[in-house]
Amino acid sequence: MGAWGIHFDECDGALDFLGEVGDDRNWAAVGARIAEFISSGGYEDAEEAIAALELVAAALGHPSPRLSPELTTWAETHAQDAPQLKAQSLEAIDLISNQSELSELWAEADEGDAWLATIADLKTRLEA
Repeated sequence: MGAWGIHFDECDGALDFLGEVGDDRNWAAVGARIAEFISSGGYEDAEEAIAALELVAAALGHPSPRLSPELTTWAETHAQDAPQLKAQSLEAIDLISNQSELSELWAEADEGDAWLATIADLKTRLEA
């Protein structure tokens, strides 16, 4: 696990994905990342999927204060595209919290409950 903290912006995979999306400004990559995560059965690249879900939450009008202002603004320009990703996003967040390798790793860590709280917050913002 390339994480040094419980938040999405404290994970190598999430930061790599956000960097790529930030450079390319490719909204289709957000939906593709979520779909790829779901098709993997929830075991691969959960950090990247979390980053994609953060962008969806921002596009839905519920950004994390930890998401950069530039990415928040960019995601908000895709508000019309975000509702189509909502059902997939909720499926992915459930996989992340219940069936992902990442959740298994955090379950063994001292901060596992705090990590689950960050995932619950993301789910709340996606559902809103």
